[in-house]
Order: sequence, then C-alpha cells, then structure tokens
Amino acid sequence: MADKPLLDPTNDLVFKLLLTGPDSREVLRYVLEAVLRPTRPIADFTVADPARTGDGLDAKEIVFDVRVVLGDGTEIDVEMQSRPVPGLRSRLVYYAARGLTAQLRAGEDYRALRPSLVVAFLGYVELVEGPYHQRFDLRGVETGLPFDPPIAVHTLELPKVPPLDGRPGLRHDPLVVFSRFLACRSPDERRALASESAAMRRAAEILAHLSSDELVRRRAEDREARLLLDKVLRRQELEDAAAAAEAEGAARGREQALREVATRLAAAGVDAEMVQKVLESMRG
Repeated sequence: MADKPLLDPTNDLVFKLLLTGPDSREVLRYVLEAVLRPTRPIADFTVADPARTGDGLDAKEIVFDVRVVLGDGTEIDVEMQSRPVPGLRSRLVYYAARGLTAQLRAGEDYRALRPSLVVAFLGYVELVEGPYHQRFDLRGVETGLPFDPPIAVHTLELPKVPPLDGRPGLRHDPLVVFSRFLACRSPDERRALASESAAMRRAAEILAHLSSDELVRRRAEDREARLLLDKVLRRQELEDAAAAAEAEGAARGREQALREVATRLAAAGVDAEMVQKVLESMRG
C-alpha cells in the first residue's frame, strides 16, 4: 500500500502535536529561539495548560494552541491560524494581555510581572506591507523606547517566506527554515529542510509519525472539515446580512417616495382621505 501523504502542519491540531508531543521538546525550543533570538539559549521552559479562564462567571475563556512558560516566568502563546478570521489582530492583543493579567493575584507587586508574548504563524497575508516576520509591542511614539513590562505580538505570514532555492544564506536562518517547513507543499523541499538541523530532522520525523496515525489523521481531517463549514456559514451569514440590509434600504426608500407623493398631493389641495387611498393603492 502506498504511503499516505503527509498531514498539513498548518492544520492547528497537527501544529499543536508537532510542538507539544512527547518527542517535541527540541523542536519547540528551536522555534522559540528562532523567533525570539535570545542572547542565550533557552535552557528552561514548560509547556503549560493552554486553557485560560478569567475571573468571574461571565469571563471569556480562551484556549491557546501552545502555551509556554519560560524559566523566568515569561508567558508565550504560539498560535497557528491557517485561514483569515474576523478580528484576528484584536484577538492576538487580547491573548497577550491575558498572559499578563493571569500572572498576579490580589496583593502581589506589579513589579513581579514578566513579559507576555504571542507568536502567530499565519497561513495567509494579514498585513499587506512589511516582511514575513514582524514584531509589534508597546513603545513611545516620540522616542521608540519600550514600555515595560514587555508585551508583544509576533506575526509570521507564511506566504511571504522566501524559498531557499538559490539563497544559501537563508539556510542559516532557523526561522526561515521552520517557516518554509510549514508553508511548503513539496515533499522534496520538506526533506531538504529536514536536513538543515537535528531539530528539523526531528520535526520531519514527528510529522511523518503523526501522518501514519489513523486517529490523528481522522481528527485532522475532521478539523479541516469544520473549518471549511465555518467558512461557508460565515459567508452565508454575510450574504444574508447584505440581502437584509438591501431589502431594508429599499423599504426605506419606498416609504420616503410615498411621503413625497403625499406632500405633493396635499399641497395641490387633495383632501386627506383621498391622499390615504392613493397611498394604499401605491403600496398595493
């Protein structure tokens, strides 16, 4: 039997398993260091519970794709968004803010706050301008000085990632290598990318293992089907809303025209009863 094709690593379920499975620690470290470019290697981190429940019964609950807490307490949310969704930028800012607000309890010192970062891999172009990797944070408009504690959103738009062909220098950039691993559709390119480092070889092995797992494959396919259904339903909602607005606008226009007719008839001396009959006839 022929091998089944590899699962798409931009499927959010596959992405989570790729970075949080039992053999994924070095892959996750590789990705974190590629994005954050720390002055020293990340020695200590924990994959934490991705669910965030707010205070109060009516608080909004969120579930991150991958939530990481570094040894110094820095909170990092790593997201995969393969398709456009309304309000994405606001959602990413909200995730970063929740990473801050969840750190303290009543009476604790604000100086204990650690950075809260969101890393969002996007399977589409969200930002028309700029390179594939952009960082957004709190800085002074006049001075450009950062405002502590650091809160930042990293966006990585996969369609913008340059191919490595003919650009040997890019092979030394781990973020380009991993991003191409996510974005590419060629098995040959993915095999070539897997040879760039031990972490990338492990990523390729994990993806192959996930792709051979029938349960994972079914769950990933179900997830894709639900995303497509949501897309269709959102499109239908937009079309229904547009049709309703058009009908409402047409009704308002018709009533305005009738009011103008009534005004002219009254000005011509037509009595009110006759004006009403004319309007009822026009309304049909």
